[in-house]
Amino acid sequence: MTLRWRLTLGFVLVVVLPLVLGLLLLARGLPQAVQARQELDAVSQARLMAQVCQDFCERAKTVAELAGRDGATSDAVGARAVAASSVKRGLADGISLTGPTGAIFFSVGRLPDSPVDCADQLRGSREPFVSAIVRLTTAKGQVAGEAVASFELSTTLLGKLALAIPDGDIVLVSPEGTAVASSRPFDADVVTDA
Repeated sequence: MTLRWRLTLGFVLVVVLPLVLGLLLLARGLPQAVQARQELDAVSQARLMAQVCQDFCERAKTVAELAGRDGATSDAVGARAVAASSVKRGLADGISLTGPTGAIFFSVGRLPDSPVDCADQLRGSREPFVSAIVRLTTAKGQVAGEAVASFELSTTLLGKLALAIPDGDIVLVSPEGTAVASSRPFDADVVTDA
């Protein structure tokens, strides 16, 4: 074997063979690593979204309790003015207060037609709102009415989620599998496949 062949063989064994092996390992390992990272990111973002939704539920419950207390301690005009101010400042997208018979004392902002309490929302609601319903009682335990505070999913909640997850597309899906709100239009197949 001549020197030229020995040098060529040495070059192939020392340089080319490790490069080819490295490329093969990279070609097999990189997609798996990327997929694992994407799965971790999806889980992390889903947890973040769940926490944001829970925070909105707690916020709506607090606003509903405040509306109920204010309605009990002031006249209807004053309670309505306070509720309107709360909606204007972004504490909720809508607030309503009803009496023991179901008569509406006031309703301010955007509210669902038939609100479902966010604690029960996991059981299913087609309304695009996160609502908190607080049952109001007298000191003797008698029903005094109901206070409702709501956030609209397609505006307020979706906007906050988009800020929290700036590089992701967001679709809020009902327990039945229908898209309630999304950051951009999606095909029904995308939601079904997810």
